[in-house]
Formats: sequence, C-alpha cells, structure tokens
Amino acid sequence: VGRYSTNNFTSASLLTTQVFGSSYVNVDVTTQEGVDHAASLNLVGSGVPDILVSPLFEEVVNRLYSRSHPTKMMVTLRHPVQRAIANYYYMRTATWDPQFDPSLASMTLEQYALSGQMENNYVTRLLTGKFRGTLNRNDLAYAKEILRKKALVGLYEDLNGAMDHFERYFGWAPATSDALNCQARILEAGLQKVQFTPLDEGATAYTLIQHQLQFDLSLYNYAKNQLIPYQHEAVRRQSQQFENVIS
Repeated sequence: VGRYSTNNFTSASLLTTQVFGSSYVNVDVTTQEGVDHAASLNLVGSGVPDILVSPLFEEVVNRLYSRSHPTKMMVTLRHPVQRAIANYYYMRTATWDPQFDPSLASMTLEQYALSGQMENNYVTRLLTGKFRGTLNRNDLAYAKEILRKKALVGLYEDLNGAMDHFERYFGWAPATSDALNCQARILEAGLQKVQFTPLDEGATAYTLIQHQLQFDLSLYNYAKNQLIPYQHEAVRRQSQQFENVIS
C-alpha cells in the first residue's frame, strides 16, 4: 500500500492495513527503494500478498520472484497509438502528477510525435529491459514469448472482458453486490480518465505516432488476434473441466 498508508512502509516487518475495507501490505513496490525493501522482508516468500501492482516489471521480477516463487502477470494492453495520444493529453494537464510537462501545452500532437517526449515502443522495451538503442525482431519475439508464457492478457478497450478473463482464471468473484458495483464504477472511471476525440488513421499525427510504435503495434496485434483468443479458450476448457469434476 506504500505511500497511501498511515503505516511506515520502511518498517522492519510486514504489516497489513485496511484501506476502504480491503487489506494491503505496508510496502510500496512502485519505487526501486520500495522493491528493495520488499525483497529484504521476503514479501513474496512470506505468502502474505495475493497480488502486487507495480510499473517496475524488471525490478519486481528480478528482486521478488524466483523459480521457487513464480508469478503470473495480469497485463492490460491498450492500442499503442491511442495510448500515446491519451498520454499526450494527460501529461499536458495533469498538474498533480510528478511527470506533468507544461511544455506540451504549447505543442501540437504532430510536434509531440516528432519530439523527444514521445515514447518509443514503451511496452516492448519494458518487457525486454531494452530501454536504449534500436529494437529488432528478436526483441519483439522475446516480448511475445514473455506474454505467452508469463501473462494473462486483456485489452483496455474491453476492460470488462479483461476483468472477466482474470477472474475466471484465478477463480475470483466479487463477494457482494456492493463489491460488484464498486468494480463497475472503477472500470468505468478507468475508461473515462482521459477523454479526447479519436484521431483518424489517415491523419499526419497518427502516421507519425504509429512510426514510433511499430514494435508495440505488432505486440498488441499479436495479443489481440492470437494470444487472447487462445487464452480465453484455454480458460473456458479449464472451467469446464472443473465443473465436470464437481458435478
């Protein structure tokens, strides 16, 4: 729960705290310091947390998980071009965010696409750990393999479907109608976080942004057209087998 907790997340022992009725552990795995602290407390090996949420993929995997404590990621992918456009609009107005960039307010989308602020295949680089230099087809193949072997994948454009996929795989279900309604509100809020007029695929800005995201686009299309349908069918068969056993 980290920075949102009243507990000290530099504590020498693992503690749990209640936030809006849910239990959280007093670590913050959204920072390198927090990941190191979690590792020192044997967070994963303790068996205390059920889920970790962090943007630090490589750090969390290398420091907290191992062959004796493997993990399964839940990944929600957004169309890369739409993600980049949403990030542009968000970062030029989100004064509360440490990554707020006031220079974007005077920059057109086309200028942003040609600038150094524009992301370059963020997801592929995140999965491969290759944050600098030129990506190649081997990097793309490696990123696909990580998703295939280590991740349950859903689409941002279908958050309800993604949530249903994750719940079916793990055997989760909202315990009460209040929990179900809360989940629906959170999903709706996520979709409405940044509103903007969709960009026509023939627009200059769209083409410029697309050029920066070729590997992420290939990864997204692989997940959407091949991996997710395969996973849905595998989970359906798993659920059917379980129902047959208990019936």
